[in-house]
Amino acid sequence: MQQLLDGIKSLPKTPDYTKINLLKNLLSRAFFEPISSDFRIIFERDPAARNWLEVLFCYPGLHALCLHRLAHWLHCRGVSFIPRLISHLGRFFTGIEIHPGAEIGKGVFIDHGMGVVIGETAIVGDYTLIYQDVTLGGTGKQEGKRHPTLGKNVVVGAGAKILGNIQRTRSRSCRRRFSCFARCPLKLHSCRNSRTHYLPQRNPFSFRTWKATRCRSIGNAHFALSH
Repeated sequence: MQQLLDGIKSLPKTPDYTKINLLKNLLSRAFFEPISSDFRIIFERDPAARNWLEVLFCYPGLHALCLHRLAHWLHCRGVSFIPRLISHLGRFFTGIEIHPGAEIGKGVFIDHGMGVVIGETAIVGDYTLIYQDVTLGGTGKQEGKRHPTLGKNVVVGAGAKILGNIQRTRSRSCRRRFSCFARCPLKLHSCRNSRTHYLPQRNPFSFRTWKATRCRSIGNAHFALSH
């Protein structure tokens, strides 16, 4: 009996292929290629980027994206707590908050970056340029897809607020202090005086008189500008 037990102990242990595969995926080209694209795009879009050492250590947007890609990789594999902790640390060190569930393409450049918030179900396309104080957020407690989708080569200006499950198509820009709200079946009215688009209630003429006289209907649009 003792010889049998000794024989069992002497058997070679089978390797843990799950851990091996996770490590291979982490070190694969598919994981590092977006990070490499994020690094190279800075030299193309920022004339202040003079050398690789400066970009590597002095660009918080790059740091936030690197931390997010690690957190997103763990999030997609069902790891709890650690992805959110990485996201929180990234926010503390860079001033940029990106939820681990957000999908961010390659070659994304977050310029300056302070105050940028990207929600859980947001999708950011390849080669998107995002300036500081941008919010890609939700409008309430809806479940499912509740954050914006940005296409490829979209430029989001400083202070833009894009809220709800809406889409910005490729090669379009959101100007400075731009605000987007989720698509509404009612007609949207814009006030030229305040440069703000208001979603009307049941009575579209419920605005104050001085605003209503300056409002024009722009159809079933879903965007707004804020001053």
